[in-house]
Amino acid sequence: MPPSPRRTPAAVAVIADDHPLVATALREILEGGLGLRIAAMAGNGVEAIAAAGRWRPALLTLALALPLSSGLEPLQAVLAASPATRVVVVTGM
Repeated sequence: MPPSPRRTPAAVAVIADDHPLVATALREILEGGLGLRIAAMAGNGVEAIAAAGRWRPALLTLALALPLSSGLEPLQAVLAASPATRVVVVTGM
């Protein structure tokens, strides 16, 4: 019997958005469409920074306006903690 092919682990992503509808849609796209594994869902900037530091995701979707810490502060903190993370900034502005 031939050996079973090894499955490449899915890349890890973190979603940071305080709007449940947007966060759910992003999860569907990233998991279903791109095959990424969502390690964490963050609803504010503090949670986003902590999740990125813990998981060191390949991808972070980051809402520009988040409670507790918004704007460039979470972006700068995430890139300092996990420089290899690619960030997609999401905004409705």
